[in-house]
Amino acid sequence: MTCSCGTPASHEVARRTTSDGVVLLFWSDGLVTGRVGHYLPGVGAKRLTEGASIAFREEVCILTREEIPSRFRAYHEAGKRLSVASPADYRKATAPPVPAPGAFAGVWQRTREHIANCRKINCKECL
Repeated sequence: MTCSCGTPASHEVARRTTSDGVVLLFWSDGLVTGRVGHYLPGVGAKRLTEGASIAFREEVCILTREEIPSRFRAYHEAGKRLSVASPADYRKATAPPVPAPGAFAGVWQRTREHIANCRKINCKECL
């Protein structure tokens, strides 16, 4: 991958922080490392394509340390499948499956009925 700034050497292009405070560095060659340039557990020296790197960079702020390796793998695999794609295409390709419509309807119906009929003060199910 060639950086848009024209510099041939690998250099930092972005710095993002996860929801639990882990700082990630994104490099011009697709590498993602920790704050001081060390490889991340479960990620190693794998590199993302440009589009996958941009999309992952946008998502990383809502991830935790434990979620980084699995989401990185998803973007890395999508980068192999999608040769030229926008960040939106990568997000769509790596999105978790959506539950079927009405999958939570039964739980919600029981909860609504309980709240409507409950007469207890400080009921743990109602709070």
